[in-house]
Amino acid sequence: DAATQKMAQLDLSLIKKFAHKNGDALFGYIEECQVDDPNNKGSFGRFLDAGTGSHSLRWMASILHREHLLANTSNGALSSPNISMDSFTAITADENMRRRVFNEAKELGIADKGDVIIGNW
Repeated sequence: DAATQKMAQLDLSLIKKFAHKNGDALFGYIEECQVDDPNNKGSFGRFLDAGTGSHSLRWMASILHREHLLANTSNGALSSPNISMDSFTAITADENMRRRVFNEAKELGIADKGDVIIGNW
C-alpha cells in the first residue's frame, strides 16, 4: 500500500538511535516517564515543542515512526518503549528556522502529522 511504500523511501538513519534505550539520555528519560505515568499509557497525544530544532524534531519523528523503527531494529531488551504521538506543533523563533524545520519534517516523513509555526515562547 501507499503508506508502506512511503516508509520504504524514507532514510530513517537520522532517527534510528532513538529506537535504542541508550540512544539519547534526555529523550530516553522523557519516554520512560511517559510510559510509567498510568494516565498516559505511553502516548504523548498532541505534542507541543517550543524551540524546535533538528534534535527534538528527529526525536518526534522517531515516535511517529516508532512501530516501524522497532520492527526494523534488533535491539531486543534494549529497545526503546513503543510509545506514540497523535500530532505535533513545533514552535520556532523566525521564518528561516520555521522553513528549515518544516523541510526537515518533510524529509523525515512527518510534515503531514503536525504544524511548524513561528512563536515567541
